[in-house]
Amino acid sequence: MSPIHGGNRNHAVTTIVWVVLIAAGFAYARQVEWWTMLAVARQAAPAGLALAFALHALALVAKAGIWWICLRALATPAFRTVLRITFVGAALNSLAVANSGEAGRVLLISRASGIRTPGALATVVLEHLIRTGGFVIFIAAAALLTRVSLPHDRATLAVLAAVAVAIVLLGGRRGRARRRRFIAWRRAPRVARVVRAFLLRTVASGRRILTPELLALTAPFTLVVWMCELGSYHLVARAAQLPLSLTGSLIALLSVNLGFVLRATPANIGVFELSYAAAAVAQGAPAGAALAVGMLIHLVQDVPTIVLGLVLGRPLLRSAPEPITPVLAPVIATAVASGELPGLPSNGGTTP
Repeated sequence: MSPIHGGNRNHAVTTIVWVVLIAAGFAYARQVEWWTMLAVARQAAPAGLALAFALHALALVAKAGIWWICLRALATPAFRTVLRITFVGAALNSLAVANSGEAGRVLLISRASGIRTPGALATVVLEHLIRTGGFVIFIAAAALLTRVSLPHDRATLAVLAAVAVAIVLLGGRRGRARRRRFIAWRRAPRVARVVRAFLLRTVASGRRILTPELLALTAPFTLVVWMCELGSYHLVARAAQLPLSLTGSLIALLSVNLGFVLRATPANIGVFELSYAAAAVAQGAPAGAALAVGMLIHLVQDVPTIVLGLVLGRPLLRSAPEPITPVLAPVIATAVASGELPGLPSNGGTTP
């Protein structure tokens, strides 16, 4: 197939996917009582929302603690620098698709501490893996004490199915594009050597960092991250007087984080709210109020984080020049951190 026909087909698939997403959004919107949603958002208690953000900020501090412990195996960066970069990465994740903030963290910590890019990337990947493993354990432990109910409303199930199919199609299309680029890179001997060496150094750094002692040190921070996130979700629901139990908030947290596996929109706008609303409705909450709480959680967590990230990131942008790294390191960091670089050699396929 010629490149022109391939490009036309990809454009057609993208168009169809976005039509499906928009149609699903409209279908769900018809089921929502918008006046109820606005009333719920307007009547939310400000003190509860402020406390919810405080817990979210504490979760980011704990996330920075996990990353700092990983980084100390390679260098001794100041915790305040790691904390600043963590907030900057969270802000970037809220403003861009995929996991652009993670690639930003890699480059910023490399500039600030002198850690080479492969080592910095290894610490970010390990921090992701540790938090993800902690989340699985956290959910599994909670599931032993609660009974999880799944969405049963036909309209909700139809919308979630449409969104899931659209996300898979988008991810598959983007993955094929990344694979074609990577194959093209491998055909150039010099580029292939650079990429292979970079990935081998990243994997070697990860093996050197990951130890039983590190896992023991990061376990309390991981628990704090997910306890604070659960508390933040539940406080917003309580502030908006949504009839949702702590178990319901736990299920909503699980649903939302599954949606973050592939960020199809900046900050997963739309997917986030639908995931939260579907989980809350399954627990008996009104659809309009559940959607309003999903929007409030997004606003409460993301807007202040973006402001803080931009403010804290200004000194970092004026820091010393970036150390010399392979010319393709930023590209590889972005692709690997976002999990969108398929077709890697078997010795370099680690993704968060």
